Amino acid sequence: MIGISVLAFFLIVLNIVFWFVFLRKFKKLFSTDDILYSTRAEVTRMIEDINRITARDIDLIESKLKQLKAAAADADRHISVAKSELDKKAKSWELQKTISQASIIAGNTNSRPSPTQRTESLTDSMRAQDVYSITHEGKMALHEQQGTLDFEEEEEHPLVSKTGTKFMIDDQGSTVASIPKLGLNVTYTDNPVKPKKSSSQKVKELYEKGYSVDEIAKELSMTVTEVQFAIDMDF
Repeated sequence: MIGISVLAFFLIVLNIVFWFVFLRKFKKLFSTDDILYSTRAEVTRMIEDINRITARDIDLIESKLKQLKAAAADADRHISVAKSELDKKAKSWELQKTISQASIIAGNTNSRPSPTQRTESLTDSMRAQDVYSITHEGKMALHEQQGTLDFEEEEEHPLVSKTGTKFMIDDQGSTVASIPKLGLNVTYTDNPVKPKKSSSQKVKELYEKGYSVDEIAKELSMTVTEVQFAIDMDF
């Protein structure tokens, strides 16, 4: 009996010890303190990661801001250079304009033709008058108007144009010419060329014939606005 009692006591003590160890392990595994500690550690790690990423982003932003400031300064410098170049070009243009105006004024002041230029102008005007010829009768008529009774024909040197027309100048430097009668060689054709009508005339004719605005625009390949404007102008 004593042996059975000792064995039962030993088993009870062993059971109590096992329960004590089990409860301790269970409390350690499912303790709120451990959960809070692990959660706090995880949150701290996340915050550190966020701070590290934020610091890197801030550094990148500051670098970009520095680059933007440098680009803005370079753009301002280019704008200043461009403005100075534009000012120089404007001043140069104004100077050229002033010089041109002064040259025009000086040219108008000194625009009197030289004797050579007057002779060339007279020769050109004579050449342009190919239908005129200077005759003895014309010179006689001129001297009669001036009251000259005695007329002696002097040796003259006529100017001959490319077409063979002769021009003569009297002693006073005036051009004397008699205008010949020119016969008009008029011919007629069975199909005379008709003058081309303007768009307004065509629009007016079609409108008077009873055509509508759309029909006139389609017929003349014009827009309705153009046709209506032509009608309003004519009527």
